[in-house]
Amino acid sequence: MNILIFGAGYVGYPLALMLNKNNPVDIAEVDPLKIEIINLEKPLLEESEIQSFFDTSQPSINAIAFNKALSKQYDIYIIATPTNYDDEKNYFDTTIIEDILEKIDNQKQNSYVVIKSTVPIGFTSQMRMRYTNIILDVCPEFIREGVSFYDNNHPSRIVISDSENAQTFIDLVQANCEKTNLSSVIMSPDEAESVKLFANTYLALRVSYFNELDNFAISRNLNTKKIISGVSSDPRIGNYYNNPSFGYGGYCLPKDTKQLKSNFADIPSDLIQAVIDSNDSRKKFIADEIIKKKPQLVGVYRVVMKEGSNNFRSSSILDVLKILTHAGIQVVIYEPVINEDIFLGYEVLKDINIFNEKSDVIISNRVNDELAAVQDKVYSRDIFNKD
Repeated sequence: MNILIFGAGYVGYPLALMLNKNNPVDIAEVDPLKIEIINLEKPLLEESEIQSFFDTSQPSINAIAFNKALSKQYDIYIIATPTNYDDEKNYFDTTIIEDILEKIDNQKQNSYVVIKSTVPIGFTSQMRMRYTNIILDVCPEFIREGVSFYDNNHPSRIVISDSENAQTFIDLVQANCEKTNLSSVIMSPDEAESVKLFANTYLALRVSYFNELDNFAISRNLNTKKIISGVSSDPRIGNYYNNPSFGYGGYCLPKDTKQLKSNFADIPSDLIQAVIDSNDSRKKFIADEIIKKKPQLVGVYRVVMKEGSNNFRSSSILDVLKILTHAGIQVVIYEPVINEDIFLGYEVLKDINIFNEKSDVIISNRVNDELAAVQDKVYSRDIFNKD
């Protein structure tokens, strides 16, 4: 199948690599640098699985500019563009998706389009009514940051809406991924969109739950690790996704929880807003604990949220920094993926040894061996060294 994917981000790019195993894939992107890197056949994301794939294979994805994307016909169009949350409208910004759908619809080719972007509940149904010259599905992604290519090759499941072409897309994924007997569920568009938002909000809830447990343990001088281990030994709870952090962040969880909350405008709901509030409280709690140490200069080791990732969009540690700065504490950052000398007003140090020496307290969402020599300076809630 000839495939065109809109968006070379954490959703579109690893999906393109996976589908390119057996299909010609073009990927439309607005960033000229991303286009250049892809066409030079170099890895775009810093993930070990992607690097291993490039070491053993030669992907041949063709990257093109957005305005040239529809110069030819494709068998399938996949939309994987970002949908940022608009706090004033209480709604995802779907402008780019709607523009793409309109352009494809104007071709009047009865084209098949799959939305992988996260969209509000009810969006796909509305688009089906508006654009009648396309066959439209929504198929939410459930990949993890830092292992996006692995998750594309080993999908937990395929959730997709109920067009006549849905099985075609399921078969396409099955033919290219490494997982046999792929689990799939076909449902209405509203239900598929709900699965995405409720799944991410549950993950946010779980993060918040163990963070609040950690708040309690710190405040009462109790051992967080022992309490979590005891709680998680219950098989109904499980010993996973339970490592305390500075709060949930990243591109998905903050905006998806807010979008789901907005869908409850006329429905009784307490829990989802509580998850959002709990995450804000956690970041303030962490900042207050650091302020108690009365440091002159706080060093931030990595702005990225997870090991194996180079993404720091909406990182929870950025909100912690704002509180520290407001309290009059000087902050410096060590982050290899930031090329600038100043980031959001904070000095970026390039040398880890200078960073370690200058910092009175080093805060790190996840601990790394680079900090072993200055362990007495490190403040982290990384209890289990995972997640």
